[in-house]
Amino acid sequence: DEGRIAGVEGVDYTTRSLTSVLANSHIDALRSEILRLDERGGDLDASFVLACSRFDQPANVMEATAVAIFRAHTRSAGIKFDREISCVEYWWQVRRPDAGEAVEEGGEDAAEAGDEEEIGESIQFHFDKDEVMAGAYGVTVHPHLSTVTYLGNVG
Repeated sequence: DEGRIAGVEGVDYTTRSLTSVLANSHIDALRSEILRLDERGGDLDASFVLACSRFDQPANVMEATAVAIFRAHTRSAGIKFDREISCVEYWWQVRRPDAGEAVEEGGEDAAEAGDEEEIGESIQFHFDKDEVMAGAYGVTVHPHLSTVTYLGNVG
């Protein structure tokens, strides 16, 4: 029906915006961890998969965030899912504002202070899909639920 994969029924596919899914303290901890990994040269562009059967024991703040976002959006969209076969794919990206925008760090305007921030490559318009299925079989399979979460005011 409407190009959707069989097996999930009664889903509200309308676009929505959820606020207050994560507490400010959680956002601060997540932002700190992501920036720490970014500064260490961690592979933030890697994609991670977390089985829903592991939701009760997230291993770190990033997994806990993926769980919280998944639960909020599945409740909002009315999605019922099988914990044994469902999963969440997630990844993190650090985006820098373009050179004309100020980056606040320690209360000092970084642009005025002369700090050279690396500017992230912009993400072009795209749609989420199973890249393995697309590459191997030429089949486009979209997720039943896709979200974008911003931790700041750039994006």
